[in-house]
Amino acid sequence: MDNVQQTETIHEYEHLWYIPIVLLALFHQNLPCLNLKWCLDNSISSKVTTPMSTQDLASVLISAPQKKRSKN
Repeated sequence: MDNVQQTETIHEYEHLWYIPIVLLALFHQNLPCLNLKWCLDNSISSKVTTPMSTQDLASVLISAPQKKRSKN
């Protein structure tokens, strides 16, 4: 995801509530300071900036469901 507000749109669909979300931000893009409680409440599992290698992206996407599973 590249927009924090989109998480609220996703959570309008109950069947998507437990899907972990990874925020992707451009290196020069300023994301607002993220509140830990808000991130946990909205299933944000990671935030990464670009550019990144394919291996780094794969690592984040593979670990996201594992992080979510360990919290439940």
